[in-house]
Amino acid sequence: MDNSNNILPHERIDDLCAGGLKIIQDPGGFCFGMDAVLLAHFSNIKKGDNVLDLGTGTGVIPLLLCAHTKAAHITGLEIQKDVHDMATRSVMLNSLENRIEIVKGDVKNYKKLIGLQTYDYITCNPPYKKSGAGITTANKKQLISRHEKTCGLETFVDAASHALKFAKKASFIITADRFMDIVIALKNANLEPKRIQFVHSSISKPPNLMLIEAIKNGKPHTKWLPPLIIYNEDGTYSQQYLSYVGEGK
Repeated sequence: MDNSNNILPHERIDDLCAGGLKIIQDPGGFCFGMDAVLLAHFSNIKKGDNVLDLGTGTGVIPLLLCAHTKAAHITGLEIQKDVHDMATRSVMLNSLENRIEIVKGDVKNYKKLIGLQTYDYITCNPPYKKSGAGITTANKKQLISRHEKTCGLETFVDAASHALKFAKKASFIITADRFMDIVIALKNANLEPKRIQFVHSSISKPPNLMLIEAIKNGKPHTKWLPPLIIYNEDGTYSQQYLSYVGEGK
């Protein structure tokens, strides 16, 4: 089915390089980055899992999970009406309505929007910066995506804990400088960190991102994964990164 007539004049269609899937994006808004790709590949989702992506944005993570996992169903929660609409149209563009649903709602209202202990796995790429921190932007979509303008990291973590079944897992990607923030938030929400991996743009630079997976009501024990190096010193993608995303095999 041709859904190309669902594209608005200011939008474009990008190839996800994942099983032929495509995504609708607004270049003047907020386009997905490498962090979404990293999180989708880091998440250890099992066949038949019912998955929730908190703050799904344009729906890139649900789309990537459809390509790379055998999850039974993936729900994306997004607060912005126009972004929710764009994500929904991307689902239709790929004829994935039977596997993905995009729900409009504010994570702050998670107790009303999300059933208690409903999901087998949760992914979350939350706003990285605290409200007012760092360089801000006049672009509302970018501001909500990058800064804790509507709710903080703790709310996303609490929502994940609320939605997860007992002993099930959630994974997050966040800036490395917020390591302590997310560990404390996870511990307070009865989510025990189990896998941690720092992401470096190159081997000579400190980490700029971190991936972390936690289990609900788990016992303390953390596995530290080797650092993930994205680029070689000459600016080309490292073999480690290409293998990570399945392009170096």
